[in-house]
Amino acid sequence: MDKEVEIVVQQIADSQIEIGAYALILKERKGDRNLVIIIGTAEAQSITLKIAGIQSQRPLTHDLLKTVIDSL
Repeated sequence: MDKEVEIVVQQIADSQIEIGAYALILKERKGDRNLVIIIGTAEAQSITLKIAGIQSQRPLTHDLLKTVIDSL
């Protein structure tokens, strides 16, 4: 299983399993399969901001890490 599959965020919804958690629903770009991952509030907010194209006033942890890796 060495084939990469491109995915997109289909939806972020309240988790039916855990209070205060969210279900991140990922979908294959060229397929019918879905993957649901339970995430926390901070992760859901970060993903929602990125999708909406909103930049925070300060870099978030993943933004800082990406900048450091890109500079190597």
